[in-house]
Amino acid sequence: MTAPPALRPLTRFQEKDVLWLSLAAAAPVAVFERDFGLWVTDLKTGESRAVSVDAPAETKDNRVFFVEDGPVSEYRVSPDGKKVAAVVRGDIFVLSSDGGYARNITQTPWRERDLDWDPESTKLVYVSDEGARTNLHTIPALGGDKPRRITDNDEDEFRPKYSPDGKWIAYYRGKRQLRLYDPLNDRDILLTEDDFNGRGGQELVWSADSRFLAVVARYNSNMDIFALDIQSKEKIRLTNTAYDERDPLRICGQAGGADHQRGHPPKNKIANVVFWGRFTTKRECHGKRTRGSDIP
Repeated sequence: MTAPPALRPLTRFQEKDVLWLSLAAAAPVAVFERDFGLWVTDLKTGESRAVSVDAPAETKDNRVFFVEDGPVSEYRVSPDGKKVAAVVRGDIFVLSSDGGYARNITQTPWRERDLDWDPESTKLVYVSDEGARTNLHTIPALGGDKPRRITDNDEDEFRPKYSPDGKWIAYYRGKRQLRLYDPLNDRDILLTEDDFNGRGGQELVWSADSRFLAVVARYNSNMDIFALDIQSKEKIRLTNTAYDERDPLRICGQAGGADHQRGHPPKNKIANVVFWGRFTTKRECHGKRTRGSDIP
């Protein structure tokens, strides 16, 4: 039996590793990476040389501008687009979108946060820590009246969200409760309990017909998206993966149309659709109907 030929080195570099070796199919040439550069070796002679790579790039400057808003911790544009509500150093200010006025409508020693507009752009709901308890309050958008506390509970309450028809305010209470407040009848009900990540609970998203809520809850250590029917209290699980899904956006019919912006279901209403982000090794966008197939 013939002994195999003895191995011999073709390169004799004293430093820097040879990485990612690749052989040419039709010539005795090897190519590899060394010292963050591209190298070629002649397999017959052992001669190695660095390959000069010139890869010009076309740069692009995005149209980006920055606004100095250090004291502003959050803000919301009204549904009619005419006003902006902002929290500045713990107080709520309402500004006209054309810069005509700016009014401090709370003027309290407490801290306000978690703003949301009613569908008619006339009232705000928010969270205040008055009395060292975080409860929900409402106030007319242009001030003139004192804030009205609409919940009274010792547990934390946060992220209130008006339904598009104005009949409900959804919000979190404590670590696990999702509740609905009826502003017309001053009625508060428990909708469901789940692991909503406590104070880290994500923003609630209503369907345009005010029938469903898109919520994010933790299951098996991962964050999943659910559609919650507020009439039957049925939870429809939309995701079940090994990744975290978050930031749901619900669209019904022609999203962004005039009817949708006013908070009314579009006349040509189709199935409710939820879009969300998925965080794997890259950021992805996915979608699904509340009942039915995935959106490609």
